[in-house]
Amino acid sequence: VPHDHILILSGDQLYRMDFGEMLATHLDAGADVTLAATMIGEEDVSRMGILRIDEGGRVSGFVEKPDSAEMRESLVVPEPVRKLVANAPGAKRHLASMGIFLFRREALAELLADGKKQDFPREVIPAAFERYKVVFHPFDGYWVDVGTLRTFFEANLDLAGPVPKFDLYDTLQPLFSRHRNLPAPKIQNTTLDQALVADGAIVEGSNLSRVVVGLRTVIRAGTSIRDSVLIGNDYYESEEDGRVRRPEIGRNTVIEGAVIDKNVVIGEGCAIRRKTGHPDSDGKLYTIRDGIVVIRDGITLPPGTTI
Repeated sequence: VPHDHILILSGDQLYRMDFGEMLATHLDAGADVTLAATMIGEEDVSRMGILRIDEGGRVSGFVEKPDSAEMRESLVVPEPVRKLVANAPGAKRHLASMGIFLFRREALAELLADGKKQDFPREVIPAAFERYKVVFHPFDGYWVDVGTLRTFFEANLDLAGPVPKFDLYDTLQPLFSRHRNLPAPKIQNTTLDQALVADGAIVEGSNLSRVVVGLRTVIRAGTSIRDSVLIGNDYYESEEDGRVRRPEIGRNTVIEGAVIDKNVVIGEGCAIRRKTGHPDSDGKLYTIRDGIVVIRDGITLPPGTTI
């Protein structure tokens, strides 16, 4: 039996929301389309979809990634409305779409009927304003778009902090991850400070500070890692071209300000350091974005490599 309403979500965001409350907003307003929205600061306006709100708090339009100062200023939410949609609006003057859309099923089917619209923010949502009742559902909790390397990096490191903005340990709204039947992490002779260490990790005689350590990560003795995100591995060892490959971080390695992607082998005595101020670039073994070094999926760094 078809459902009356369809919820569409983005996969590159970190937040905790009760979608039942959004559905209530949608039904109470008799809306065809409801957009989840949150107040954001000026620094984020040009990379997000911004709602145009009138003095009565109604949605009158939508602009995807406004690139001019004049356009951004025209999208400022009227102050009386700001006080209603945020606990502490402060310098946050714009209402951004969170990429969370609730449609009446018939409205969505009609919007997609011509088969030409594929991009929701740029094509589907603007078309909805022309034909349907569109409202917004305000959200004032923690929400971050991790669609850029910088936001992904900072959101992950914040999780390892003493008081993270997003609470992984909220017993009233718990999180459930896919169970992988891995053993607990094994940590020996290691100093940890602000570190999240996932199941199956093995850490020997190392120093880790402000680090996220992913599944099955193996870190050998004498290694120092700080301000970094280690995605983890799909396996401890595998056979490739007749050779056994073991993803791990070798002895006496230094890693700072980096993202180590999945299934990477880092040889002994390597040094990977942040590249603050360095232009974005793509090398054979690594990528630099916004000063963050990324060792890409499946790469092998020879012993003694310096980046």
